[in-house]
Amino acid sequence: MNQLKNPVGIFVRNNNMYIIDNGNFRIQKWAFGATSGITVAGGNSKGSALNQLSNCYGIYVDDKENIYIADRDNNRVVKWAPGTTQGIVVAGGNGEGRKSNQLIFPIGIDLDNDGNIYIADYYNDRIQMWPQGATNGMTVAGGNGGGSDPKQLS
Repeated sequence: MNQLKNPVGIFVRNNNMYIIDNGNFRIQKWAFGATSGITVAGGNSKGSALNQLSNCYGIYVDDKENIYIADRDNNRVVKWAPGTTQGIVVAGGNGEGRKSNQLIFPIGIDLDNDGNIYIADYYNDRIQMWPQGATNGMTVAGGNGGGSDPKQLS
């Protein structure tokens, strides 16, 4: 596992790089100084099953090494615990849409100290915040259509 294809994102924690290897539909974990990585999420071809990923563009790794992935084409955020073979949906995953339980192309992700997930919901022109365990998110920025007005994102 010493090759990457179309890496598009990276997160660094505890002397490890977590790399979105988009062309191989996987997340690779590389220790600093290593000559190869290990697959820690996905790697089972492109798809929508919970052991698959499809064009991811955002990643966050918490202090317990849980990996949160903005799985863009599946309109969801999935969480992969260390050593597991599939993720669980923690945001979205209810088809493409504008409802509070839906996303359209999530591309950026971050977590706060309380474990709330913040998602850049690209085609909804909004930032969604999902509390841990919630089935719906809430708009905390944008959500008023795309544009340059102070209440809009684009």
